Amino acid sequence: LEIDPAITSYINNYIAQVLSSMISVAFHQISATTSWGITHSFGHVPNVTVTDDSLQEIEGLVAFITNGVTVNFNQSLTGWIFLS
Repeated sequence: LEIDPAITSYINNYIAQVLSSMISVAFHQISATTSWGITHSFGHVPNVTVTDDSLQEIEGLVAFITNGVTVNFNQSLTGWIFLS
């Protein structure tokens, strides 16, 4: 079965639009540290996704502070925090 490249392109663009609408704030931690922090103005506790630089989910200790989130790790890392 061969799929028309135009259809594949349409689906990929649609998925990218849906994902970008779901992620309200993205923060890239470019220097390796054991603690990352991000502020937001949601007015509520957001959903948090933490990834490494290749966008693979990683685990850290997430703490919610007033208008912000901190994530702590056992080792220095770089990566992303996505809030929604």
